[in-house]
Amino acid sequence: MAQSLSSTLRSSGLRTGSVLYNVLSKRWYGLAKRATGEHSWAKNRLAKKNERGDELPPSIDELMETPMASLKSCRNAKVTKLNEVYDLCLTPDDIAKAEKFLIAYRHGLSFPRDSLPLVVVRACVRAGLPERALHYVRNKVQFGVFPTRKVYKILMNSLLEKGAAKGVMAAYDLLLSDEWTPDGMTYNIAARAALQLELNRIALEATSHNSSADTTQNETGGDSDVAKNESEGDVEAAKNESEGDVEAPKSESDVARGLDLTKTLELCDKCSVLEPRLGTKTYRVIVTRLLTEGYTDEASELLAALEADNKLPKQTLFNLKLDLYTSASDFTGALALLDTLRSNRELGMPKEGLPRLREAITETRNSELLNSLDSMCADLEQ
Repeated sequence: MAQSLSSTLRSSGLRTGSVLYNVLSKRWYGLAKRATGEHSWAKNRLAKKNERGDELPPSIDELMETPMASLKSCRNAKVTKLNEVYDLCLTPDDIAKAEKFLIAYRHGLSFPRDSLPLVVVRACVRAGLPERALHYVRNKVQFGVFPTRKVYKILMNSLLEKGAAKGVMAAYDLLLSDEWTPDGMTYNIAARAALQLELNRIALEATSHNSSADTTQNETGGDSDVAKNESEGDVEAAKNESEGDVEAPKSESDVARGLDLTKTLELCDKCSVLEPRLGTKTYRVIVTRLLTEGYTDEASELLAALEADNKLPKQTLFNLKLDLYTSASDFTGALALLDTLRSNRELGMPKEGLPRLREAITETRNSELLNSLDSMCADLEQ
């Protein structure tokens, strides 16, 4: 077919080797190969690079040995392969070496490709340095990395997977400052990060209260040792004064009451407005995380509010309630909740919460509750 196309082009008056002749023949040849499945599109591109003799170097180290490695020569138009430089980055050391090219490219004469922010962020994530990608985005004017909404989502998700919740919220603020409109997934990631930040704050407060309580006890213990040398009556008086002066340390339950979910629920609501299904999933993730961390009271209040506002499907709400009873070890309430399925057959059996409830009851070794659960499940399956 390629020969027939060549003869057709020549018969039409196109000179062999002309620009239009080469464009038409090569374009058709590439599309034909991709359509017939003989070669993938990536293999065709690699074959063309090999034909031109501009293969990619196998490592960053070999690239640094080329004349392009000097900052002065990086400022000319030869640095058109910055994307390919970051494609080679696999380690933090590679990212540090490629940053030199990035800065030189920013101060050079060439215009960056539209895919440069995506390539840079993915390279940093691949090297395990999403914080470095956030640094490039924060200083976008210096490095020339102007991310799109898609790039922001990749960066936020990578930071969340690494546990850098503060970095996720910083990237979210940068996205808003760039006047990008967040989508449902962006709100989903931001909501999970906001909850993680709040849990980290509560844990830090609990740790600080415990450490301050230990320090106070040590100080009062030293005072009592000094007072023992005086007299028994003075010792009792000193103990009473020290006990009156020392404040009772706050327990973890008292600290947990300060859990503020305003920001998290605000982001969940925005996600639910844009994408209802993803919003339901986001609410479920938030409630499940609260139950996993032991905040059963907060999870119960949140479920009551979601039920009052009809923000969750009945099946999802039923599963979350069952998980709530299981986390609180309220097996009687869980069995009573399962008994309501007799009048609501359309809900069906809870496939997610029921195995967890059975496992929790089995750990208590209460044969009576386990038999009640088995008999109730047998009746509902009929």
